[in-house]
Amino acid sequence: MIQWCRNRVIFYADRETRRKLASLFRGLEMTEQKGYEQLVPFLKDTQMPFRNIRWSDEEEVVYYETPQLPNLDELIELANFYGCPFECTYRLPLRKEYYRVLYRDGKLSGPSEAEPIEDTTELTVTDIEGNVKVITDLDSALAFAEEFMGYRPIEGRPTAFDKRMCAYWADLYSKLKALKEDNHNNKKQ
Repeated sequence: MIQWCRNRVIFYADRETRRKLASLFRGLEMTEQKGYEQLVPFLKDTQMPFRNIRWSDEEEVVYYETPQLPNLDELIELANFYGCPFECTYRLPLRKEYYRVLYRDGKLSGPSEAEPIEDTTELTVTDIEGNVKVITDLDSALAFAEEFMGYRPIEGRPTAFDKRMCAYWADLYSKLKALKEDNHNNKKQ
C-alpha cells in the first residue's frame, strides 16, 4: 500500500507568474477529478504523480500529495521553468513532524537545515465518496463548501453531475459543521 506525503508549496513569484501557476494546478486538479493520474505535462523528468491537488486562491499556495516523499526534483524544474523560488512544507508518511525546504538561486536547503513545524491536531473528514480529506483550515473549508453547495447551473435543468455535486457539497458541509461543533465543545471542556 502506498504511503502518501502531504505537500504545501508557495511559489515566490510576480502576480502574472502566480496566475499561470494557479491555472496549471487548477487544470491538474480538474483532470484529477476526472480520474486521471497527475503528472505535470511539460516537465521532462516528471515521474511522481500528484493527488488531492488543491490550489488555494486565498493563500496562493498549492496543496497535494505524492507517494512517499516530496517531489522536489519536479518542483525545482517547475521553479526553474517559471524563474521563481519556492518553499515546500511537507509531512512524511507515518510521521507527525512537518519539514520545510526552500529553493532559491539554484540551491535547495535540506530538511536538516529547516526547523520542523509544530504539528497541530489533524482534522479529517470522510466525503460522500469515501475519500478521507485532511482539513488544514476548518473555517476556510466550511466557507468553501458553503459556496459550492449553492452553485446551480446558469441555464437549463440540473444534470446528473450537477445533482451529484450538490449532494457532495451539502454532505461535506454538514460533516465540516459537525466537526467544528465537536472542536468547539472539546475546547470548552
